[in-house]
Amino acid sequence: MGYEEALRLIEEAAETGTTELNLRFQELIELPPELFQLEQLTTLDLSDNELTELPSELSQLEQLTTLYLGSNELTELPPTISQLQQLTMFYLNSNKLTELPLELSQLGQLTTLDLRYNQLTEIPLELFQLGQLTTLYLGSNELTELSPEISQLQQLTTLELLNNQLTELPLELFQLEQLTTLYLNANQLTELPPQVSQLEQLTTLSLSNNQLTKLPPEIMQLKNLNWIYLHGNPLTSPPIELAVQGIEAIRKYFAHNGS
Repeated sequence: MGYEEALRLIEEAAETGTTELNLRFQELIELPPELFQLEQLTTLDLSDNELTELPSELSQLEQLTTLYLGSNELTELPPTISQLQQLTMFYLNSNKLTELPLELSQLGQLTTLDLRYNQLTEIPLELFQLGQLTTLYLGSNELTELSPEISQLQQLTTLELLNNQLTELPLELFQLEQLTTLYLNANQLTELPPQVSQLEQLTTLSLSNNQLTKLPPEIMQLKNLNWIYLHGNPLTSPPIELAVQGIEAIRKYFAHNGS
């Protein structure tokens, strides 16, 4: 384990021509230059190391489709990241990112972007130009608001925003008609807008540990909703002890109490 082991794995990859390379748990504080000669790589796992920055040479790996950088010490990304034009899955969870480069928005093939457990206070509007995204993880950051431009991500099926500091949701969020999974737990939300009924494909809705006092009756229109999580809210309509029993109990409540 360590730099020498990483070098051995890189040399082995060069000899075999493999397209996947796993350099997890190598205690790397910097990347061996030899890595950037492996231009055939499509998957590179650099997670669980001690990297504080990414060299611009990483952009030479132009065939990469999947890049794992989770659980490092990254505070920023180089603008040259935009040259990884084939990237579809990008994992940056559990770093120390406080902001994102605008160049990230040029990765037009991205379908999965994981930014959980960073220190982001805002998401640049340009990020919402990533029209191919189906999965976006933004949980455990320091976001206080969500931009209306979120509605541009029309392919999103999974959106994770748990453990931030959101106090309200833009109505444009409910224009994401492909959403099946929405995690909003552990924020400071006081209201769930009736427009939630527009998310007709939604199967899972997590709202635990917010400040909700009532649910909109329109939630009954979500015919595909199988799982709803509401514990840790001061709900009175429906009562919290009923709401935590699940979606069927909530539907019965509104059926009996008018919608």
